[in-house]
Amino acid sequence: MTAILIRWLIFLHVLAALTFFLAHGTSAAMAFRLRKETDLPRIRAMLDLSDSTIEIMFISFLGMGLTGLALPFFIHIWNKVWVWASILLMIFVFIWMV
Repeated sequence: MTAILIRWLIFLHVLAALTFFLAHGTSAAMAFRLRKETDLPRIRAMLDLSDSTIEIMFISFLGMGLTGLALPFFIHIWNKVWVWASILLMIFVFIWMV
């Protein structure tokens, strides 16, 4: 039973990471394209597209963080340096970006 739960947590963790990168990539691509745009309706459309992905980005970031915190409890890897480094990096990035 625990092995199935671990596999699901890993799957959800990777899925949340991919979803986060896709949602964040939309905003990043829009930011680079926005610099060259001069047409006001197109600028508004780009900003609306970026705004529509923010909720997905935060939900997937939260899912990635929660599954990333749950997994070490199940597979007993709290003694690994990379686990603590990834937690600290995620906290640092969250504070920096917010």
